[in-house]
Amino acid sequence: MLATSVYIYNPSSLGGGQYNVEVYVNPSSKAKYLNIGDYLKDTAGNEYEVQSFNSPFADGGVITVSFVTSDVIPVEDADYNSSWYTPGQVDLRPAVQTGGEIRAPVLYSAPNYEYTILATWTNSAQANKAAVGDRIVDSQGYEFEISFLDPTSRFTANIRVVEIEPIGKPPVAGGATMYRGTPNRNFYQGGELTTAARTAIRNRDSQLVDQALIGSGGGGGGALTKLMESGHTGTIAAGVPIAKLSNGKIIPADSDGVGGAQQLIGITQEQILLGGVGSVYLFGQNVAGVITGLGFAVGEEVYLAETAGTYTNDPNSFTGDNDSIIKIGIADCAAGSASGTATDLILFPDVILRP
Repeated sequence: MLATSVYIYNPSSLGGGQYNVEVYVNPSSKAKYLNIGDYLKDTAGNEYEVQSFNSPFADGGVITVSFVTSDVIPVEDADYNSSWYTPGQVDLRPAVQTGGEIRAPVLYSAPNYEYTILATWTNSAQANKAAVGDRIVDSQGYEFEISFLDPTSRFTANIRVVEIEPIGKPPVAGGATMYRGTPNRNFYQGGELTTAARTAIRNRDSQLVDQALIGSGGGGGGALTKLMESGHTGTIAAGVPIAKLSNGKIIPADSDGVGGAQQLIGITQEQILLGGVGSVYLFGQNVAGVITGLGFAVGEEVYLAETAGTYTNDPNSFTGDNDSIIKIGIADCAAGSASGTATDLILFPDVILRP
């Protein structure tokens, strides 16, 4: 990872040049990118190599390090004045970057995943340097590229942006970041992006699966991971089988559970906090928008219907005497937040009965 501010607390010696330290990260969302071999640097300039920790690392956890520069106990911090980083990683963050706000997002061209937005920016001098091709990241980490910017009106009028990962998710109104791309695949390393973007620029992080090889990480057509909202009463750990509820939220799956707990759809890719949104490995591809408006409930099983080329949720209603019962998948809401409206189909094919 790029140099990140950390707080060193309660260091202790294990002997032989090794030490245990509690580490708090700012921002805490970057804690999960710690990897074996990263360097920890205290306020005195002493450097230590990370030897072990519970993976994925959680903010405030204990790591074991060995000295690199001097065999001395790490200096306890005062307020996030220490750092950790990956040796040799080049900092390719953009020079032109400014915070701001997205307002009034409206679909402009559905086939092109293009939207019109109004935008205001904190630093007008930097904003005035913006050009077509620059990037905007909304408050949920989704990236958009500026496709139209009037050279005279600039940001006093509508601009147009297109999705970097075409999944049909409009910009979220609220806080945003605008930046100039870098040679590092035009991605910004300074903030939280989607799984596919993070993988492309941080592929040295072993905790991240290379979603570029298996589909869009954002939950669009062909995706094998999808962002989902937790409805569990506590934190859901990574690697937990989960089920989809009718309100669009997920809970740990249970073979004798009630209320949708048996509707297994995937396994959590990362820890998901109470009420939080996280990435889920699906058991089949997510086909976005294919059942929009068809009236299926989220979490409902979808079957091949008697009428050619259509779906049903009730194979018991078949009237023929030679019907096959073929499950196609499970109805789901769109990626990113919970909803009771089913638009997507997670492919989960199974031949239940052949006549």
